[in-house]
Amino acid sequence: MNLQLALLLLPGLIIGLTVHEAAHAITAKWLGDRTSEKMGRVSLNPLRHLSLYGTLALFVLHFGWGKPVIVNLYNFKKPKFYYLLSSLAGPVSNLLICGICLAVLYMHPPQIIDAFLRAVFFINGMLAAINMVPIPPLDGSKIWPCLIPGMKPTISGKWSMVWMAVLLVGLYTGTIGKVLDPIQETMWQMLPDNSPYVTDRPDNFPEELVVPENATNVYYYDRKQDKRRGKEPFDYTLGFSLSDQPEVDNAYVYIEKRLTSHNWRKLKYLLFEPKVENNGQWHEQNETPSEIHIKMRYDYWVNYKNELIGVNYTSIEYLDKSNDDDNMFHISRSKPPEKPDSLINNYKQLHPEEFVWETAPENNQKSM
Repeated sequence: MNLQLALLLLPGLIIGLTVHEAAHAITAKWLGDRTSEKMGRVSLNPLRHLSLYGTLALFVLHFGWGKPVIVNLYNFKKPKFYYLLSSLAGPVSNLLICGICLAVLYMHPPQIIDAFLRAVFFINGMLAAINMVPIPPLDGSKIWPCLIPGMKPTISGKWSMVWMAVLLVGLYTGTIGKVLDPIQETMWQMLPDNSPYVTDRPDNFPEELVVPENATNVYYYDRKQDKRRGKEPFDYTLGFSLSDQPEVDNAYVYIEKRLTSHNWRKLKYLLFEPKVENNGQWHEQNETPSEIHIKMRYDYWVNYKNELIGVNYTSIEYLDKSNDDDNMFHISRSKPPEKPDSLINNYKQLHPEEFVWETAPENNQKSM
């Protein structure tokens, strides 16, 4: 797990562990044991529940934990039953958080909130699932003895380090993962499909945006079908991949002929640098230490309505041959800009001759 992913998961872990441990403490208090209350654990303050080592472990061991809540089951009127309820409170609280996240996700929130809620959903789902494993110090080591007749619900603390080692071995050998993988797959299926990208061509998709032969990984985006509130700036996007450079070159020729036949005009200068002529060259760069060679090309087209199409090509060559090369096209179309100082309007001021059409050609389009 890299640092960026760990930081993305950290808020979900903080929320999950805080609510989890607070649920243990609050339930124990309600049922008659005030030990955790005296220790200040009946609180939603994360600092009262987070463990320094447990939080750092997220970045090193790829999982984390909080400070365990101390429960004295002999303060309960029904020791075994109430101990079961207080132990179940943690995983149940995580499931409740999952339910809240799902409910909000089905309301199609803005994209940044959507991504945050999905992370919290998975973190809390995994916390609930892994805590049912019957290995100390996980809650399952307390829950299952309460359910199985004849077993004692308490385990000696002197074996805690041994059990922690067993837990680590189970995580890194994939033994626990075999149990959690089906649960994770079920969680994926529960999530709403908020992706605005589809593999089937939408109805009324612009005729000029077509996929050349031999393309793979094809997807379409139609703003009208996008249920998210945080929408992309383009009205339509077409994406696809090609296997090698000759196919890329052929695709560029095909795309140019297609757009020309539908009365689109390629800008003679660079959109972002309107004083620099677009000579059709590729922009190349090398990135280290990944040893990746990246080749890019950007072409922009306009029509008489001042609509804009961007044809963007990116080639990624892995110099160490650790992965197959990627050749990706993204073709996006947008409506005329609303802001006077937009890129296209600034370009138009410098090159007004490129925006002169003798007649409106919308009814005189050729087909390929």
